[in-house]
Amino acid sequence: MTTFFRYIHITKIITLKIIVLLFFLGIQVQVSAQPVIVVSPNGGENWEAQESGTEQDLKSITFVNDKVGWAVGNSGVIIHTEDGGSTWSAQRSNTNRSLNKIFSLNDKEGWITGDEGIVLYTIDGGRKWEEVTPNCPACRRSAGG
Repeated sequence: MTTFFRYIHITKIITLKIIVLLFFLGIQVQVSAQPVIVVSPNGGENWEAQESGTEQDLKSITFVNDKVGWAVGNSGVIIHTEDGGSTWSAQRSNTNRSLNKIFSLNDKEGWITGDEGIVLYTIDGGRKWEEVTPNCPACRRSAGG
């Protein structure tokens, strides 16, 4: 059985100092402004980059199986995959606040928390994310991080 590890590269792919060093060594590099999701199908031995389709920094990722997953990030971005991360499509969050954590119970039901106490919930695989209001002030304060 193959173990799948998912990791979101949140910072820039290559820093300016490394680019300058590689340039002086005569090595060509390609830099992407988009966050890249890297996947290892073999327990971390090898990693493959996959385009996220967003320019926003990604902060959290969840997979319910080896095919279906979501990632969330700045400016209310939610992206979804149904093919193990080979392709990603945007889902509408109806917010511009940063989304910090995502948790999915299955391929239909999931929760997102973000800045300013926002909590989003879906029961249809993310076709519609609805904002919900927790009943406790402490929950709203802690949802941002």
